Amino acid sequence: MNKRILLIFPKLGPYDRIVKDMPLSLIYAARIVQREGFSVKIVDQRIESNWRQVIAEELKKEPILAGISVMTGSPIAYALEISDFIKKSSNVPVVWGGIHPTIMPEQTILNENIDILVRGEGEITLQELARALFDNAKDLRSIKGISYKNGGNVPHNQPRERMCFEDLPLPHYDLVDFENYTRFESSERYFSILTSSGCPHRCGFCYSRPFNRNRWRAEPLKMTLDHLGFIMDKYHPTYFSVIDSDFFVDLDRVHRIFSAVEKNRWKVCFGFRGVRVDELAKVDSELFSLMQRAGVKHLHIGAESGSQRMLDLMQKDISVEQTLEVNRRLVDFPGITPTYNFFSGVPTETDEDIKCSTNLILRLIRDNRNCLITAYNQFTPYPGTVLYDLALRHGLKPPEALEDWTSFDQSAFVNSCPWLTPQHRRLLDMLYFTTIFIDRKVSSLFVSRKPKYRLFRLLSRLYRPLARFRLKNHFANFFLEGRFKPRLNDEKSIKT
Repeated sequence: MNKRILLIFPKLGPYDRIVKDMPLSLIYAARIVQREGFSVKIVDQRIESNWRQVIAEELKKEPILAGISVMTGSPIAYALEISDFIKKSSNVPVVWGGIHPTIMPEQTILNENIDILVRGEGEITLQELARALFDNAKDLRSIKGISYKNGGNVPHNQPRERMCFEDLPLPHYDLVDFENYTRFESSERYFSILTSSGCPHRCGFCYSRPFNRNRWRAEPLKMTLDHLGFIMDKYHPTYFSVIDSDFFVDLDRVHRIFSAVEKNRWKVCFGFRGVRVDELAKVDSELFSLMQRAGVKHLHIGAESGSQRMLDLMQKDISVEQTLEVNRRLVDFPGITPTYNFFSGVPTETDEDIKCSTNLILRLIRDNRNCLITAYNQFTPYPGTVLYDLALRHGLKPPEALEDWTSFDQSAFVNSCPWLTPQHRRLLDMLYFTTIFIDRKVSSLFVSRKPKYRLFRLLSRLYRPLARFRLKNHFANFFLEGRFKPRLNDEKSIKT
């Protein structure tokens, strides 16, 4: 047996065609085991069209294990396909890690093609598991954070403690080809990065609460700056996509990071996924100005709903007025584009609640022409969340097997919600579709000169007045353009 590990990242869904970020979950998980002398090979199914052949060649080298990072929804279908192929081709243990196996370990481990689960943060667990399998250890009880099959039993070992950032080496980004990862076929050199773990908030729809136990931990400041500097020197990105669940918890840390970026004169833009309006409401004009000078370009903000009743039901702990106020303040900083996410379809949501959301969307665009509405997604109840329990109480049938979770997709799950009438489903489909076109995101994000994108930009401009009319009036009659929704799923989930 070689001291070799195979790690695989499955496809995520339709938007893989336009958004491909580096598989950070695997790159980060590998950093300790590599330090221990193990060789790691990452296969990204989104990149490798002949992934079966690539995996088959790796299996011939007899790796210790084949690990797959899995999220709820469509990725489960692809991960199951990969696992089945590995099992039919070799005796290599199949190990699943990631969000879904962590939150639903009892059901996941029952699948015949899965041998071991890594729950929670995987760096130390992967190292200990690899060492045990390499040594042909028969007893895995001492390895924290795993579930596994042991004859007729399925032990779930005690959870792994949170890792200490100071003990972690820099990730080996050379495990993948950085040039393969881009968005919207743009010429930007996108580089994804994490600077913290978890989130301290209690949003009832988010996996972070059960996955990270409501804890937020940031890297030491020097570690983050050294990390950014290393990437700048070696890879020369033009855009950092910071995908922390919540970046703006500690505003003093935020100020120090951007002060260092400005001092180092790094010519790079920043986009942030995890941004809350209540935290931005505490940012003063001096910090906003510093952020703009340092290259902050996009703030992806979870507005979620224009109904205060729904925000309270979601346990979002923000107010509609905070969203409006932050949006108005950002008018003075035109280099920073706020992008707002909304969703509908939660049990007990009324027509009036939805009307509050569409009114807020139009108000945000009117108050700040620079803002974008990222998406009006359809509610998907993820396991382990408060709103999943609410959905069960309103008739959702819980998945009986791992395969049943593959239908939990934001663009289509509305059809599986028993609490929604056919009229509500049509309305949410219309809102999902029209929100793509009500602002300038198509023209500002899909900048490729390829003919298909030029045509897409033209059609979006022509359709915008009708899209706004439908959104404002909830006019879902004669929604003939909705037939194009399956094709537009390729252009959905625009993330900055």
